[in-house]
Amino acid sequence: MEKTILLGSGNHKFSLKAQRGLYFFVGAIFLLQGSFHFWKPDSRPGWCWILTVLLTLGGIFYFFMALTITSERSNYSPKVRVTDEQIEIRSGFFQKNTILLWTDIRAITLLSYSFVFELTEGVQKVEYHTSASTSKEIKAAIWKLAEAKGIVVAAG
Repeated sequence: MEKTILLGSGNHKFSLKAQRGLYFFVGAIFLLQGSFHFWKPDSRPGWCWILTVLLTLGGIFYFFMALTITSERSNYSPKVRVTDEQIEIRSGFFQKNTILLWTDIRAITLLSYSFVFELTEGVQKVEYHTSASTSKEIKAAIWKLAEAKGIVVAAG
Protein backbone atom coordinates (compact mmCIF):
# COMPACT_ATOMS: atom_id res chain seq x y z
CA MET A 1 0.00 0.00 0.00
CA GLU A 2 1.23 3.47 -0.86
CA LYS A 3 -0.56 6.72 -0.16
CA THR A 4 0.71 10.19 -1.04
CA ILE A 5 -0.97 13.24 0.45
CA LEU A 6 0.00 16.72 -0.73
CA LEU A 7 0.39 19.44 1.90
CA GLY A 8 0.17 22.37 -0.51
CA SER A 9 1.85 25.69 0.13
CA GLY A 10 1.02 25.70 3.84
CA ASN A 11 -1.99 27.97 3.47
CA HIS A 12 -4.67 26.73 5.85
CA LYS A 13 -7.53 28.70 4.30
CA PHE A 14 -7.50 27.34 0.74
CA SER A 15 -7.84 23.85 -0.66
CA LEU A 16 -5.07 22.42 -2.82
CA LYS A 17 -7.16 22.98 -5.95
CA ALA A 18 -7.76 26.61 -4.97
CA GLN A 19 -4.04 27.11 -4.27
CA ARG A 20 -3.14 25.73 -7.71
CA GLY A 21 -5.72 27.99 -9.38
CA LEU A 22 -4.52 31.02 -7.42
CA TYR A 23 -0.89 30.41 -8.43
CA PHE A 24 -1.89 30.08 -12.10
CA PHE A 25 -4.09 33.20 -11.91
CA VAL A 26 -1.38 35.36 -10.29
CA GLY A 27 1.19 34.01 -12.76
CA ALA A 28 -1.06 34.89 -15.69
CA ILE A 29 -1.63 38.43 -14.33
CA PHE A 30 2.12 38.97 -13.93
CA LEU A 31 2.84 37.68 -17.44
CA LEU A 32 0.08 39.82 -18.98
CA GLN A 33 1.33 42.90 -17.16
CA GLY A 34 4.90 42.16 -18.23
CA SER A 35 3.90 41.66 -21.86
CA PHE A 36 1.86 44.89 -21.75
CA HIS A 37 4.98 46.79 -20.70
CA PHE A 38 7.08 44.99 -23.31
CA TRP A 39 4.79 45.67 -26.30
CA LYS A 40 3.83 49.22 -25.35
CA PRO A 41 4.83 51.24 -28.45
CA ASP A 42 5.91 54.55 -26.86
CA SER A 43 9.37 55.26 -25.50
CA ARG A 44 9.93 54.32 -21.87
CA PRO A 45 12.52 55.15 -19.26
CA GLY A 46 15.04 52.46 -18.25
CA TRP A 47 13.21 51.47 -15.07
CA CYS A 48 10.25 50.32 -17.20
CA TRP A 49 12.41 47.62 -18.77
CA ILE A 50 13.45 46.46 -15.31
CA LEU A 51 9.79 46.32 -14.29
CA THR A 52 8.96 44.33 -17.43
CA VAL A 53 11.66 41.77 -16.66
CA LEU A 54 10.61 41.50 -12.98
CA LEU A 55 6.93 41.02 -13.86
CA THR A 56 7.77 38.36 -16.43
CA LEU A 57 10.05 36.53 -14.00
CA GLY A 58 7.32 36.77 -11.33
CA GLY A 59 4.80 35.20 -13.71
CA ILE A 60 7.18 32.38 -14.56
CA PHE A 61 7.84 31.85 -10.83
CA TYR A 62 4.13 31.54 -10.01
CA PHE A 63 3.56 29.10 -12.88
CA PHE A 64 6.54 27.08 -11.63
CA MET A 65 5.10 27.05 -8.09
CA ALA A 66 1.70 25.94 -9.40
CA LEU A 67 3.31 23.05 -11.25
CA THR A 68 5.68 21.93 -8.48
CA ILE A 69 4.02 22.57 -5.11
CA THR A 70 0.64 21.22 -6.13
CA SER A 71 1.84 18.20 -8.10
CA GLU A 72 2.05 14.71 -6.65
CA ARG A 73 4.76 13.73 -9.16
CA SER A 74 7.07 16.61 -8.26
CA ASN A 75 10.10 15.81 -6.12
CA TYR A 76 9.86 19.25 -4.52
CA SER A 77 6.21 19.36 -3.47
CA PRO A 78 5.47 19.29 0.26
CA LYS A 79 3.84 15.93 0.90
CA VAL A 80 3.56 12.90 3.12
CA ARG A 81 4.08 9.52 1.49
CA VAL A 82 3.16 6.46 3.53
CA THR A 83 4.29 3.08 2.19
CA ASP A 84 4.64 -0.42 3.63
CA GLU A 85 8.35 0.21 4.28
CA GLN A 86 8.56 3.86 5.37
CA ILE A 87 7.03 7.25 6.04
CA GLU A 88 8.45 10.05 3.91
CA ILE A 89 7.63 13.61 4.95
CA ARG A 90 8.62 16.73 3.03
CA SER A 91 7.19 19.65 4.97
CA GLY A 92 8.35 22.48 2.71
CA PHE A 93 9.61 23.29 -0.77
CA PHE A 94 13.21 24.00 0.29
CA GLN A 95 13.38 21.36 3.02
CA LYS A 96 14.87 17.89 3.00
CA ASN A 97 12.72 14.78 3.09
CA THR A 98 12.40 13.11 6.47
CA ILE A 99 12.38 9.36 5.93
CA LEU A 100 11.43 7.06 8.80
CA LEU A 101 11.48 3.30 8.39
CA TRP A 102 8.62 1.40 10.02
CA THR A 103 11.17 -1.02 11.51
CA ASP A 104 12.76 1.88 13.48
CA ILE A 105 9.48 3.28 14.85
CA ARG A 106 8.38 2.11 18.31
CA ALA A 107 5.48 4.53 18.95
CA ILE A 108 3.83 7.54 17.32
CA THR A 109 2.11 10.49 18.98
CA LEU A 110 -0.16 12.46 16.67
CA LEU A 111 -0.38 16.16 17.59
CA SER A 112 -1.95 19.15 15.88
CA TYR A 113 0.06 19.58 12.69
CA SER A 114 2.98 17.49 13.95
CA PHE A 115 4.09 13.98 14.82
CA VAL A 116 6.37 12.69 17.54
CA PHE A 117 8.06 9.45 16.57
CA GLU A 118 9.69 7.32 19.25
CA LEU A 119 12.47 5.57 17.40
CA THR A 120 14.92 2.88 18.38
CA GLU A 121 17.58 5.61 18.57
CA GLY A 122 15.69 8.50 20.18
CA VAL A 123 12.73 10.75 19.51
CA GLN A 124 12.02 12.81 16.40
CA LYS A 125 9.36 15.50 16.05
CA VAL A 126 8.17 16.44 12.57
CA GLU A 127 5.99 19.52 12.00
CA TYR A 128 4.03 20.42 8.88
CA HIS A 129 1.59 23.10 7.69
CA THR A 130 -1.61 22.31 5.83
CA SER A 131 -5.39 22.50 6.12
CA ALA A 132 -7.29 20.69 8.90
CA SER A 133 -8.92 18.23 6.50
CA THR A 134 -5.58 17.29 4.93
CA SER A 135 -4.05 16.87 8.40
CA LYS A 136 -6.84 14.46 9.36
CA GLU A 137 -6.27 12.50 6.15
CA ILE A 138 -2.54 12.21 6.88
CA LYS A 139 -3.13 11.08 10.46
CA ALA A 140 -5.70 8.49 9.36
CA ALA A 141 -3.28 7.01 6.80
CA ILE A 142 -0.43 6.81 9.31
CA TRP A 143 -2.69 5.45 12.05
CA LYS A 144 -4.09 2.72 9.80
CA LEU A 145 -0.71 1.44 8.66
CA ALA A 146 0.86 1.77 12.13
CA GLU A 147 -1.88 -0.33 13.69
CA ALA A 148 -1.44 -2.96 10.97
CA LYS A 149 2.28 -3.11 11.88
CA GLY A 150 1.59 -3.28 15.63
CA ILE A 151 2.99 0.16 16.45
CA VAL A 152 1.43 2.06 19.36
CA VAL A 153 -0.32 5.25 18.19
CA ALA A 154 -1.50 7.95 20.59
CA ALA A 155 -3.38 11.15 19.85
CA GLY A 156 -2.02 14.03 21.87
